[in-house]
Amino acid sequence: MFDWVNRAFESSYTGSRDLIVGGAGLTGTELVTELAQRSEELSYKTGMPKLKLHLIEAGPNVLPTVDAKLRERALKVLQGYGIEILTSHKIVEASANSVTVEDSSGARREIEGGKIVWTGGIRARDLLRGEQLVGGPGGRVKVDQSLRALGYPDVFVIGDMAAANASDGAPVPSTAQHAGQMGRHTAANLMRAAQGEEIQPYEPYSQGEFVSLGGLMAVGAVNLPGDYRIALTGVAAHVMKIASHLRWALSIK
Repeated sequence: MFDWVNRAFESSYTGSRDLIVGGAGLTGTELVTELAQRSEELSYKTGMPKLKLHLIEAGPNVLPTVDAKLRERALKVLQGYGIEILTSHKIVEASANSVTVEDSSGARREIEGGKIVWTGGIRARDLLRGEQLVGGPGGRVKVDQSLRALGYPDVFVIGDMAAANASDGAPVPSTAQHAGQMGRHTAANLMRAAQGEEIQPYEPYSQGEFVSLGGLMAVGAVNLPGDYRIALTGVAAHVMKIASHLRWALSIK
């Protein structure tokens, strides 16, 4: 990805210098801001125009899981980079050099790009087989509250393969934070089953989310016990983002 950005600032490059990112969730937003920052650095060094960046989101908002006020702050940062943001636009067709988007009225528009990146969600690999398996969205397998595949009480499915729901019916997000929770909970349930104890239902919880927006800029929030939530922006959020990565890395070693 960044190799293409570097090539786009070489005098010999002749292709489109537009870059398209599909999906404005955490991954897409972080990626497009990193690309925008790199584009600014190379533009300053070479004297060439910055790349034209497009961020396309099928839903009505960028960063839908982030608090509204933090989302507004992030949106201003994205706009400051000169990124074209298209919300409520679905990518309905894609080729090697362009995408076709459709807005809520059904109107379509083709956007050409030298590089196209998809970050708008995942689809589980088609690995599991079973006559009684119940499929969920994105090719996932539906599971019960204990993360067991429906129809197969001895089979646990976790992470991106699982279509799991909280006790209130809300879907469990496909994030590393929740995948880690599922793994730890299932490990404990396997120990319970081996000892003849009753397995326990899984209830997801969010420790918060942080989004890097290039350099030392970030936005996010920390969830604390007692339904308290602390919103952070700027360097403080950037430090918390790094701390969350370190904590995650240490937890899997």
